[in-house]
Amino acid sequence: MTEWTTEDSAVASAEGWGLSECQDPEHPPWELQRNDSPDDGSKPTFNGDTAAWRHVATRAREGSVLHQRAIDFLAEHSPSEYDEILRVVR
Repeated sequence: MTEWTTEDSAVASAEGWGLSECQDPEHPPWELQRNDSPDDGSKPTFNGDTAAWRHVATRAREGSVLHQRAIDFLAEHSPSEYDEILRVVR
């Protein structure tokens, strides 16, 4: 089973994205989202969640372990989010 650690979250956040647990039953249990409010007060890195999805998918295809772990985590823990990301980034 793929785990997403606090260290993974810190690196992702520094890049401007993250995996967020969602309690709303209308949404997937986990979502890959851009960081809307960076801690340093700067503007978000990505223009929206879809741009963050593309970034993570591209880096995973390039061999990044962190980005592939994020994709694998979603495939296991939030299949509808995983499917939507794949549909959009293809």
